Parts: sequence; structure tokens; C-alpha cells
Amino acid sequence: FLRKCRDCRLATACQQLRARDCCHLDLFLCCATQPSIESCSEMRFGCLCLTYNQLEADLKSANLSAFNNSWSEIHDFTPSETGCNWSLLPQDVRMEDFLPVPSTEHMEHSPSMQLSLDPSDSDVPRTAGPHCQLGKQRCLVVFFSDGQSSQRALYFVHEMEKTPNILVQTKEVTLDKATAEKIFRTSSYNAVIGSGPVIALEYTGDACLSSCQEVAKAIATETGSTGLVYVSSQANSALRQIEAVFGAATSRGIQ
Repeated sequence: FLRKCRDCRLATACQQLRARDCCHLDLFLCCATQPSIESCSEMRFGCLCLTYNQLEADLKSANLSAFNNSWSEIHDFTPSETGCNWSLLPQDVRMEDFLPVPSTEHMEHSPSMQLSLDPSDSDVPRTAGPHCQLGKQRCLVVFFSDGQSSQRALYFVHEMEKTPNILVQTKEVTLDKATAEKIFRTSSYNAVIGSGPVIALEYTGDACLSSCQEVAKAIATETGSTGLVYVSSQANSALRQIEAVFGAATSRGIQ
């Protein structure tokens, strides 16, 4: 909870973020629910891009998922009649331009932390948010639970960072068999659905279907996980699948 803060910069992973009576804040978030502001102005929001050697364990201990990040879905309780009280920072913004990585001498108590703010290897996927400008194609990628799905999904995200495609949003959500059959139009995934939550990624780009398929195939072959990832095969079905998956997450209170 931020109150009466001014001219501040913050990077955080949290379950909920609320700000009241604040002005001119730059916030980089991994936030499980919609960030909310009240009586605030000149608020700017960006996606947290961060990795260090204990981040995955820290998120797990806080019951947070790096794939459930609603950083861009701001709710303003007191919207202005003359303009917007908040804005989203550009997707290509560099966190280190706002919050420089501490030098080695300032991290003497954590010499092996290996802190990085580089989006290309961030443990929190860099997303553009569901309100971003969409490309010609959209694609759904789903990783099924096997104890290593988070690692495979992050590997996929990092490989896709090398392409011109945009990661719109991500979700880690439990699907029931009825919802899974609605999404995939087959019952063949019912067995793996029961293994645990799935990790869903939405991509957009002029040729994102083929890019996602190629990267997913390469990773599945390399890791021996064929059958544990699903990629949309056609553009006309991808939109329906995306709405079904992310709609299921919303209905379960995962924003």
C-alpha cells in the first residue's frame, strides 16, 4: 500500500498493489491482481523484468506466480474528467534507466545474487498487456504440468524474445476437463490436464503462429517433452482458444 508518495520509483512483486494520494510514481510490477489507484496523478506503470538466483523460490514462498501478472490492468477509483491519471510505459523501456543495478560494493552481503534487469532472461515474462496493439496473427501456447513446465515456458519465452513477436499476456491456471475440451476441441489432453495447472501464453505478430510452432517443436525435441505443449495451428481458431483460456482464468479470480 502506497500513500502520499511523490516522485518515487518502485519495482516489486506482490499479490495486490494499492496507491492513494500519490503523484509522479514509476512502478514496475509483477502483480497478481489489478493494481488500483485512488486520488493519484502522473502514475506510470511497467512490467517487472527481473532475475536473481532466488527469485523463483521467493515467488513460490509468497504464493505468487511469475505468469500471473496484471501489471497493466489498472483500476482508477477516481478517474479525472480532463485526462488520465496513469499511463503505461513503452514496452521497450529499460528498467535500469529508472532503477540502476547496484554496484558490487553495494551488494557485499549478497555477492552471489546475480541480479539482472535484462528482459531477455527475466524470470518474470515481459508482457505488453491485453490492451496492446495486436498484429495480424494471434497464437495460444499452453504448457502442461509435469514438474518442469515453468522452466520450459520461460525457456520458450526467452527464445521468442529473439523474434519480432509480442507476448501479450500469460496465465497459470487450473482447467477442468470441460473447459479443456472447449479449448482444444478434443479430449486427448484430459489426462495431462489433471496433472496440475497449465501455463498459457498469448502471442501476437505478423507470423507468430509459425514462430511459436517452430520454437515449441525445437524445445520439445531438445527436452524430450513432446506432447506436453500445445500451440494453436490456425489463426481462425486461435482467438476462440485465447478467449476461452483467459476467460477461464478470470472466472477463477486470477486477473
